[in-house]
Amino acid sequence: MSSAGLPSGNNATEMAPPKLDTLPSELRKLIVSFLAPSGSERERYARYSKLPLKNANLAHACLREWVPEYMFRDMSLFHVSSDISSHLELFAICPANAGLVKYVKTVQVKVPPAIRWELNTDDPFDTIEDITEQRLVKKFNVKSPSQMSDSQRQYCSKYHRAMVHPFTDNRRWYSLLSLARDSWREIFLHFPNLERISVGVCERSDHPAPTYTNAFITRYGKNVVEEVEPAFREDSTVNPAWASSIVLSSAPPSVKSLRLSMANLDNLNSFATVNRLLSFGYYKSGYLLSRPLNYITQATLDLRGPKGTHGTRIWLGDTGSAGMVKYWRKVLISMQSLTDLEIRFDVHAKEVGFTDMAESDPKGCILDWLLSELELRRLTKLRFRYFLINRDSFAKIFASASNWSNLKVLVLEEIRLIMDAELESQDNRQEHLDHIQGEAWLSTCQVLSDTLPGIEIELNRPVSNINGQRDYKIHPKYVKKFQQLHNVRLDLSGSLRGVQALPPIEKFHTEVATREAITTDA
Repeated sequence: MSSAGLPSGNNATEMAPPKLDTLPSELRKLIVSFLAPSGSERERYARYSKLPLKNANLAHACLREWVPEYMFRDMSLFHVSSDISSHLELFAICPANAGLVKYVKTVQVKVPPAIRWELNTDDPFDTIEDITEQRLVKKFNVKSPSQMSDSQRQYCSKYHRAMVHPFTDNRRWYSLLSLARDSWREIFLHFPNLERISVGVCERSDHPAPTYTNAFITRYGKNVVEEVEPAFREDSTVNPAWASSIVLSSAPPSVKSLRLSMANLDNLNSFATVNRLLSFGYYKSGYLLSRPLNYITQATLDLRGPKGTHGTRIWLGDTGSAGMVKYWRKVLISMQSLTDLEIRFDVHAKEVGFTDMAESDPKGCILDWLLSELELRRLTKLRFRYFLINRDSFAKIFASASNWSNLKVLVLEEIRLIMDAELESQDNRQEHLDHIQGEAWLSTCQVLSDTLPGIEIELNRPVSNINGQRDYKIHPKYVKKFQQLHNVRLDLSGSLRGVQALPPIEKFHTEVATREAITTDA
């Protein structure tokens, strides 16, 4: 090729990509924003989520103009020990950070899980430390703790001190609750632009320094959680719930959005530690009258605990579903500016009950208890996710259109619409089949449209259910019928957990006949 075909030196310079420090400031801000944590709250508040920002801050001086805005936007309040100050509190009170507190927009409070040590404990023991030793025998390839060497016993002692005792000591929970009540409001007030507070769980493997749990994991690795067999059952129901009640009483007026946790317990004993912890928050709800939460416009409530309702609806105490519902109804009433409400059943939480559920209804609808006859007239968007709901509950919740006068959008995501039925009955087989194919969902949407005219219904991955057992997707023939409803948007995309494809009518009848035969033989 001749030299005429090659680019000149000036042209080569023009074709070279621009350097970071030559870009306009707003473009550099855009680059930094892409490095900031994003996605779910679990991803945004993960331990190493800000590593790309830190690397950019070290490697490129020209990006440091914008890094602080995104580095300190999402912060965590690790509330895991009553003997040490949280990193967030130390950050807030340090004079050198006076110019940085303005960047904090969201805070996630992280509290520890509890360990239900009594579950899966079959061998005799004198102390909980004995249980830890029993569950570590397989790690050392021995049959009993008596066969362990001195060094192995020493490891067991360290393991118990770091990974078990802090999560079974009831005194720790009372101390953490007391400290939260005394300190959180003062911490939140350090951040003038704080807009959102959420409550999450600080897993054992994520405990910060200088806790002994952190030191143990730093030395031996995160896999130590998996060394015990059987594994200890963690319970993240109660601690996030009492933490949520403290957040409600501590949030400053700048906060507009909350993500909190409700505890729906089957333990009805008012003297039990779990209920006493929750009662501290319930008893202190008088401020909702003198200082209502008028500034909250968006709220997400995660429901944790065994499915269904526990105890009786007319119960006057603070335990069971009734105690929880009374408190949270007061909270919702005090949010007089609330326009966006999401209520989720936490499908990721491990259900750990306390009883044999003799006083519980596993198919009961807690949303009915929580929302029936409740006036939320400023609400424009309401979302339910992952609940088991009886079709009659929709009628009860939305019985009075005036209570929902501004509701524009109702989102129902992975809701299991249940039908209680006697499958052995010869007379109702077609009704059962219609239900699992989607007839109940279709009629429910039609009734909601008539009750709340002008509402838009987003139906995402709906599920039909009989007797709380098998789940079924909407049948294709009903998909066409949904398309004829002008205000209903049906979305079947995405994956469902444990949902079976709809069987043909012959298979459905065969299954019923088989159950009848089994019942007769029995």
